[in-house]
Amino acid sequence: MIKGILLDIDNTLYDYNEAHNKGLNAVYDFASLLFDREKFINTFKLARNQINNELKGTASSHNRILYFQRTLELLKYDDILIAKKLYDTYWNNFLENMKLFDGVIEFLEQNDKTICFLTDLTAYIQYRKLEKTGLFKYCKYIVTSEEAGVEKPDKQIFNLALKKLNMSFNEVCMIGDSWERDIVGAIELNIKPYWKSTEKSEDERVTVFNDFRELIGKI
Repeated sequence: MIKGILLDIDNTLYDYNEAHNKGLNAVYDFASLLFDREKFINTFKLARNQINNELKGTASSHNRILYFQRTLELLKYDDILIAKKLYDTYWNNFLENMKLFDGVIEFLEQNDKTICFLTDLTAYIQYRKLEKTGLFKYCKYIVTSEEAGVEKPDKQIFNLALKKLNMSFNEVCMIGDSWERDIVGAIELNIKPYWKSTEKSEDERVTVFNDFRELIGKI
């Protein structure tokens, strides 16, 4: 019997790419006041890749302020405070452009299971996202990769969520958009997976849906 839900946030509950692009464009506009736009963009991409590779598998690999800090270092720009201004510009615009997918609120309003948000990335910014979208009232727990020290699909992050819920793997389900991180991670622990996708799954253990209203009364 399902008593709890492990629920991913990014690209599961809202369109991450739309918000990300708005945030990034605002950063490029701000940076263009100080640098050649094309040079900044190319340097930023290099810096992001460096940080991703150096910190792979950790929540810090997603930390935008590290991307901007490295960008300024590569550009040999010594006013490091600009990294914070770029960071704030990105996230303020990102948060302003977050739009929940259709059916999310309806599903959460009718849900009677205990929810634990299970998400990669750093804790503070995930808290800001939940606050901005008003989703805090629907959850009792949250586990981030920053807290767990690992990212999905590592079983450690799933086990930490189960510990907080005080439930076993057969008492929860996982809802997420990433096959590799959410679905594979759940399958490896025999947790029932629900995959938000427009694709089909050949694995009969996986329930595919594209609108949260499809799950109402089924979990």
